[in-house]
Amino acid sequence: MIVYPARGAFRLWQERHAAEDAVRMLLGHGRAVLLRELAVPTTTSELARRLGVTPGAVSQQVSDLRRIGVVTDQRSGRLVHHALSARGEALLSLLED
Repeated sequence: MIVYPARGAFRLWQERHAAEDAVRMLLGHGRAVLLRELAVPTTTSELARRLGVTPGAVSQQVSDLRRIGVVTDQRSGRLVHHALSARGEALLSLLED
């Protein structure tokens, strides 16, 4: 029996981490964290509570993400739930391990 290491496995790992780093650099740390939190649709207030920041800060970050097409909003009465768009889900898949 001949045993040898798989060729290219490290290269795939490197490419994956390069993609993660690129997304984090483009979005910034705060928006990357927010992107992960939006895997489940939620409100500005809930996001602010979970992240330990002000609702205004979350609102500003969500507005930026909405502007680039990675977040959509759904109104339910007085509440607005933020959720990932298809583009947002594609970006999130680059950030997941």
